[in-house]
Amino acid sequence: MKNQYFDVPATRGSLRFRNRFTGNPVADFLLGYVSDLQLSNVYVVEQRHQASMFFVQDDWRVNSKLTLNVGLRYDFITPALEAQNRQTNFDPADGGSLVFASDGSLEDRGLVKPDRNNFAPRVGVVYKVDDKTVVRGGYGIFYNLFDRVGSEDQLALNVPGLVNSNVSSSNTAPLFLLRNGFPAGFLNVPNLDPAAGGLRRLRIRAVSHDAPKTTIQQASVGFQRELLKNIVLSVDGIYTKGTNLAR
Repeated sequence: MKNQYFDVPATRGSLRFRNRFTGNPVADFLLGYVSDLQLSNVYVVEQRHQASMFFVQDDWRVNSKLTLNVGLRYDFITPALEAQNRQTNFDPADGGSLVFASDGSLEDRGLVKPDRNNFAPRVGVVYKVDDKTVVRGGYGIFYNLFDRVGSEDQLALNVPGLVNSNVSSSNTAPLFLLRNGFPAGFLNVPNLDPAAGGLRRLRIRAVSHDAPKTTIQQASVGFQRELLKNIVLSVDGIYTKGTNLAR
């Protein structure tokens, strides 16, 4: 799957005027005293995914009263990859650092540990109590392979491809004067060494390195009784549990 998407904030610039310098935000605006600036370059992500799914299933009529439906599914999808490995993740360990994608394994390119454990059993049971009454039940595990919260978890929306700069002024001086235009070099990639402070003006998207797929377990049991011709009473209980939900 090849996805091209454009999900970039403030390509024309986003300005904010507070009341820091005159005591009135409208006055700050009229004088061009900029308090906050967000600006991004125009950037289209070339995202890549590969997926494989396998499924086997069979019906087994145990006897005249009991029928089983049994299946097993396996799903795998790669982490989100970028065609030219223009991805970056944030590692909060030891004060924080950036990790850059590189050629190599899926983990090297996607910066997320691939989840290869997505086995999903399916079990269905039908039991005939008598000619007018049956009991049905089922259980299954399902995976959401293509989680996307929004732009917040897209690692391609980081440097080196996307420069999303976001800064605020101090309380003593405007960030810049509106009549002078955007500061020169504002969209240049800053020094990314955390000690140099360049990360402070970048908006960085991040995900957990160990990110298993969202898992949903569902089960049901039901009682069905024919009361009159063409009239059937059904009573069912449903169970659902989600784990590893996208955050």
